[in-house]
Amino acid sequence: MWKELEQIFGYFISFFYSAFTAEYIILFIIKIMESQNINPLMQFMNYGIQPATLETYRNRDVQQEFQQIMSAMMFSQIFNPLGDSTGGESLSGSDNIMSPLMMMLMGSLNTNLSSGMSTLGSLSNELTLQQAQTIHINQFDAENQVGGDGANANCGPTALAMALHGVGLAVAGESSGSLPGEVVDMARRSMIADSYRDGVFANGQRAEAEHNSYTNFSDVMRGVQAAGASGQLLAGNSEAIRSALLGGAKVVVSGTFAGKSPLPWTGDRGVDNQIAPGGATAHFVTVSSYDQQRDLFTINDPARRTPLVVTGSTLEYFMRGNGGALAVQRS
Repeated sequence: MWKELEQIFGYFISFFYSAFTAEYIILFIIKIMESQNINPLMQFMNYGIQPATLETYRNRDVQQEFQQIMSAMMFSQIFNPLGDSTGGESLSGSDNIMSPLMMMLMGSLNTNLSSGMSTLGSLSNELTLQQAQTIHINQFDAENQVGGDGANANCGPTALAMALHGVGLAVAGESSGSLPGEVVDMARRSMIADSYRDGVFANGQRAEAEHNSYTNFSDVMRGVQAAGASGQLLAGNSEAIRSALLGGAKVVVSGTFAGKSPLPWTGDRGVDNQIAPGGATAHFVTVSSYDQQRDLFTINDPARRTPLVVTGSTLEYFMRGNGGALAVQRS
């Protein structure tokens, strides 16, 4: 038993006082447990621990929580060891969940620190992008849902919709059954004060050509207010965006791909994998989260089908030449 404990301490002793590493190991533990159909919350509650969920762990004392989790796992092993010191049969019962978890952890974490950190960083990336995908809308696919031609200038309305969804609010007029294409059309109508850009004819029918008209931050602000949210214009730099995200906002950001080589990022729909997303020049995106530990921003680009993470310098490179930002928060 003590040999196994010594191995475990060998893997983790250098991590105990590092909140940076603790955060990702907690995620790693939770991910492994979920892959084995084990409910992390219920299991840790059996040990008197209230661990953070994937949505709220960043607001918790991750270093203290990591120590609690590891203590519970060690306690489990003392009474239900992985095996005896001579390599004999395991003494643990089949109902001991922590023992297989510890074995999986020991088998999964490499003693090479750099390799282990790379694995944990990739896991954090995966979880961040999965969360961002829940609010993601592709402006071209969305238009196809409502009978459009799949070519439009709806990056502003789509970015607005994603930002509002990110703070738990609906676009003005949206219902629980609204399709993404309908939501984007509603966003445009809520943003535009004039009749020749609002996306509909006087009789309420969809006006295809009007969806090729550009929007601006005044329009976005109008849509934010129509949804009952509050908006604040920010300085066009990554520091201001970072501060707003840490304060609970989502941020609609403008930038451009025109004249830039290399591009800040590319599309991902096959037809635009080597060029700007959707062939865009001036463009709106939603910045939906910021990872303090790795100093990375999550971008929901409406011309892409999937979100991506970028550095602050890449975000500012995108903004150069057409920079602007508007923080969206619940009122």
